[in-house]
Amino acid sequence: EGFAPTDEVDIFDAGPQIRASVADLRTVRLRKTASFTSGDPAADSPLYLLSNDGLDFRACLAPFDPAAPVMTEAVATALGLGTTVTYVPLR
Repeated sequence: EGFAPTDEVDIFDAGPQIRASVADLRTVRLRKTASFTSGDPAADSPLYLLSNDGLDFRACLAPFDPAAPVMTEAVATALGLGTTVTYVPLR
């Protein structure tokens, strides 16, 4: 994903600290947006990480095909989406 260990320890839980430049994070680099329609995605649609882009951030895994961007009304509502979604492939 792009995180790197440091020689520092967290003062609250004594766990290791990690750092990353936001631009180096895989999820940030590969994210895209698409307009979508409501409906049932094709049965063979792969799982994607889907999210809104607001301050009330929400994300989920759901079937999605960027070539035919359709998602259920339940997913769109849960994410608080209008007509566009941000998506990232899992791998």
